[in-house]
Amino acid sequence: LHRVDRRQRQMCIRDRVETSTLLPGQVLPIRIKLDRYDGFRGEVKITSGTLPVGVHVHPLTISGGSHEGVLFVEADDEAKPVTGDLVLFATAIIGGKESKVSVEHGQVVWEVGDYNIDPVGSRVSPNRKLAIAGQSIFPVRLKTDGEEVKRWQTSVAGKLNIPVQLKRQAEFSEAYTFKVGGLKALAKHAGVTFSKGKESANFEVDLTKMALAPGLHEFYFHGEVKGKYRREQGADLKDLTISTYSPPIFVDVFPAPFEIEVDGEISALKKGGRVSIPIKLTRRFNFGGQIEVASAFGNEAKGFKITSSMLRNDRFDLTIEAGDKSEAGSVSLELTAKGQLNGKPVVATKRVNLDVKASEE
Repeated sequence: LHRVDRRQRQMCIRDRVETSTLLPGQVLPIRIKLDRYDGFRGEVKITSGTLPVGVHVHPLTISGGSHEGVLFVEADDEAKPVTGDLVLFATAIIGGKESKVSVEHGQVVWEVGDYNIDPVGSRVSPNRKLAIAGQSIFPVRLKTDGEEVKRWQTSVAGKLNIPVQLKRQAEFSEAYTFKVGGLKALAKHAGVTFSKGKESANFEVDLTKMALAPGLHEFYFHGEVKGKYRREQGADLKDLTISTYSPPIFVDVFPAPFEIEVDGEISALKKGGRVSIPIKLTRRFNFGGQIEVASAFGNEAKGFKITSSMLRNDRFDLTIEAGDKSEAGSVSLELTAKGQLNGKPVVATKRVNLDVKASEE
C-alpha cells in the first residue's frame, strides 16, 4: 500500500479483490476498507474519477470511527460494451485541511483452480479495469420508486414505507426475498419480498420496534435468486443463480415529526429592556398530535424573565426581559417541543442565541 506525507498517512483506503465485469443494468458492490493512522477518526468520502460511458458510481461516506463500507458501481440499462478504468479517491478533512488520496484496488493477477488450496496471485493498484460485457441486460434489477437516488424521510417512532421495483425477465418469475445490508439496526429485518411474478413490493419499518437514531442512514437490498438465463442470443437457457444488489438507499430520520423555529429576525436586547421573539412549529408526516413547548435559559444567564403568548395555529411569541442584574454579552435560550407519536415521546429542540447589550449602548 502506498505511503505519502504524514497528513495523508492518517488514512489508507483499499478495496478487496472483486470481479469488475458488469452486464447492462447490473449493480456491483465494492467493499472498501479504511485503515486509520495516528488517531484519525474523521469522516471519509469516496468518489470516482472519469468513468466509462454508461457507468456511474454512487459516492460512499464512511462515518467517523468506522473502518469499512460498500461502494456501488452501476451500469445503465442501455449501456454498451466498453472497457475502462475505475479510479476512486478518498477525501477527508485532516488538521483543518482537505486531504485526498487514491484508493488502492486489490486485483487478481491470475486465476487458480481452487482458491481454498492454491495461492491466489494478487496485487494492489490505483487503477482497476472495469468492463460492461455483452448486450444482454442483467436479468434481475432492484430499484426504489423512481430512477434517481433520493432521500426517504421519517421521524423517530415513525413508520417508513419505501416502494421497491423489481425489473426481471420472465425466466426469473419466482418469489424472491431480499435482505437489508449496510445498516446494523435493520440487520434482523425480514427484508422485502416479491410474490411470484410480481414486480412491486413495499419495504416497511416500524421505528418503535426497530429504532433508528436521528440522522442520515444508508442501506441496500441484496439476495441470491435462481432462474434460467441465456448468456448469448440463440444459446440454450440454463439454470443460473445470481447475486442481486440494489443501489444505495438513504433515509433521513428526524428527532420528531415537528420542528420548532424562530420565525423572523431577533433584535438586540438591552439591559432593562425587552424583546419579542416570534416562534412557529412546523409539522411533518401529517402529525396532528398535541405539542407542548418549554423555554429556559442556560445556567450562565442571570436576571432574565420569559413570558409566552398563547399558542395559535402553531405560532406564539416569547417576550424576553433583561433585568438590571443581567450581564451584557451572548446568552443562549433553549426551546423544547414535546409530543407523543405511536405511544413514544418525541422531542425537538432549538437553541436561540441572544445578544445582550449594556443599557447605555
